[in-house]
Amino acid sequence: MLSFDQLAAKSLYVAANLFARPTGQILNYYYSRFQDAYRMEANGDARFIAMAEAIRFHVGGASSILDVSCHEGYGLAFLVRELGAEAAIGLDLSEVALERARNRLTDVASTLICFDLQRLYRHPDVGLPSLPCDVVIVSETLYYLGLHWRIAGLRKDRKVRMIGALQRHAKKAVVLQHFGRDVRSPIGSVIADCGGHLVNEEWGIYILPGHAESVIQQC
Repeated sequence: MLSFDQLAAKSLYVAANLFARPTGQILNYYYSRFQDAYRMEANGDARFIAMAEAIRFHVGGASSILDVSCHEGYGLAFLVRELGAEAAIGLDLSEVALERARNRLTDVASTLICFDLQRLYRHPDVGLPSLPCDVVIVSETLYYLGLHWRIAGLRKDRKVRMIGALQRHAKKAVVLQHFGRDVRSPIGSVIADCGGHLVNEEWGIYILPGHAESVIQQC
């Protein structure tokens, strides 16, 4: 049974997602009331196993990984272990989540940065606050940036520019994963327009080629 604080935090979080997006303050409040806030541990590793296999088979592995919305770091830490990556960068809007991610990434050179991915959507030319990595991970993330990601033709030019900005931070590939069928199709159509292709139907995993200059220092 949820405590009063947990009920309050969950209600505030749900309301924020309905009417706009949760602020960093709301996310910190939510994370501080829940361990495994997004139930990644509880739901098991199948999604991340599929992502690791896709990276091995279609990308050829990764020595560095950038997760643009790493939450508490569960998925990023899993991929680092599975792929034997030497470096990891995690971005998230919540400092509480980033601290948990930091505790999960003690065995690898890691950088955790507080960043609102909405800024990249609004200003794609500015880019991300990190050096490029071999692989950029975008997992169950884009539809949190607004309802327009659930409608294929809405604000398409801006979505394409954001995807292009992600590609510029990937030396090898951008790996995008969105499971829900209501979001997979509209998001997938934008990815396809950017040159990506579906590699795992069950988990909605798409691969896009990276466009980062090979001479740029690896993270």
